Amino acid sequence: TQYAEDDMVPYICPQNEIVDTINRRKMERFTNRIVFTPRECLNVSVSEHTLELAVGMRVMTTRNELQFKNGDIGTITRITESTVYVQMDETGEEVAVHRVKYEEELGEISYRCYNQFPLYLAYAMTAEKSQGATFREINIIPGFFAPGQLYVALSRCESVAGIHITSRF
Repeated sequence: TQYAEDDMVPYICPQNEIVDTINRRKMERFTNRIVFTPRECLNVSVSEHTLELAVGMRVMTTRNELQFKNGDIGTITRITESTVYVQMDETGEEVAVHRVKYEEELGEISYRCYNQFPLYLAYAMTAEKSQGATFREINIIPGFFAPGQLYVALSRCESVAGIHITSRF
């Protein structure tokens, strides 16, 4: 079987390195990318939380908000300095995504925080990140190191006919 090359068909991967490679390759096709650096940073690697986004890119939301939930996937339709508009696959609605504040305790007396859009490129994702999503078709990259990961990856697809795998596990 060959992988489906349609951008609407995500790759479910065993490792973050593979996810990053696929997402970076897909992102580089867009010449109209806008770079969004995190704001109000404290104890944060700016480059680690910088987003490059463009109209037409496939993204996944990473937080629960009124208009969307963590793991919803859609396509960017418009971008302003303060808002990224995404047409969600599940509902077909265009939702406004705003920057949110992320905070994480590092210990008793220090923490990390920054403001950024709660978005993640969605051309490829780990099995863990795909949990809860359902797709008509998926591309599965072999290399899962636990049976549970493979089960999660396979169970993201509506039917066996929609699963694209190019090599044996």
